Amino acid sequence: MVKFRKLIHLIFISLLLLSYGCSKKEEGDRLTITKFSPDLPASIAIGEKLIVTVEYNINSVKYAQIFVRPLTNGKGTPGYRAHGCRPIEEGKGVIEGYFFFDEPAIVDEVRVKMVNAKDQSHICTSISKEISAQWLINP
Repeated sequence: MVKFRKLIHLIFISLLLLSYGCSKKEEGDRLTITKFSPDLPASIAIGEKLIVTVEYNINSVKYAQIFVRPLTNGKGTPGYRAHGCRPIEEGKGVIEGYFFFDEPAIVDEVRVKMVNAKDQSHICTSISKEISAQWLINP
């Protein structure tokens, strides 16, 4: 009985250490918005892109995808078109994401999301930044 308890205790400690290691690894996932082009605040012609430069550090998965998306009043802005993203191998780097509109639109927030490229079911990390951008027929 004592050996069984020691075995259970050892398994429990091992599981705790493994879960601690996973959470520490996920802490290394980072996104930082470093630039907007054009500079903000901006009035942008319909069909023109807002380009967002993002530095990343991927640690929790082998491959991730990073998406930059527009929001208005806390919800996805309807009618946008945006960049896709090939799988990016773990490590550090920089990407440029973009979105644009074919009709007038106002965007007050940008959200950048890093997801597991395998099935996009796991959000590794995300960040948001308040902005002021509008798409106009004649800016």
